Parts: sequence; structure tokens; C-alpha cells
Amino acid sequence: MTSITVIKDKNSLTAGFKVVGHSGYAAEGEDIVCAGISSIVQTIMLGLLKYLPEEPRIVHEKGNVECHISESGRKLREADILIGTMLAGLSEIAAIYPEFCRIEEKTV
Repeated sequence: MTSITVIKDKNSLTAGFKVVGHSGYAAEGEDIVCAGISSIVQTIMLGLLKYLPEEPRIVHEKGNVECHISESGRKLREADILIGTMLAGLSEIAAIYPEFCRIEEKTV
């Protein structure tokens, strides 16, 4: 299962997100759930890198992605729009394939 965690700060601003694990829908390289999740997440990371004045800190390892947005970046409308768009897409995947994709929110 792929677990997606959206991290919020004490002011309810999005501080980042984590995506962990292979969905298990099909074999690696043939998994449409994993491919959909990966496409959405990678596109949003590119958007964050392009539109935020201070680059987010991204850790990308096979099957796992972490993205941490700076405090100044959290206050920008662009960050909210991009993360919100990511969640809209991932929520649709989670609704269709709930046994392969889970989304949660965590406050730090």
C-alpha cells in the first residue's frame, strides 16, 4: 500500500508531504495505481520547485518521497494551490483503490 501523509504546521499551513511504499496493485512497472500516484506527486514537486521562491527540501528514494516546504513558502498561495491539486488527484485514486492508497494528515 502507498501511504501519503500531508504535514501541517501549528498554523494549519502545509509544511510538506511524504509518500511511502509501492501500492501493490500489480508488479512493479505494470502498476497503474503506483504510476498515477507517482505522476501526480512528481508533477507537483516540479511545480513547487518552479513557483516557490525558496526551493522545498526534497528527498527522493526508490518508493519514497519526502517534501518539506520552508516557512516562507507555506504562506504562499501557490503552495496551497499546488498541494491542494495534488490532494485532489490523490484523493480520487484513494477513493477508487482504497486498499492500495491511503491519505492522512499530520500536524507537527
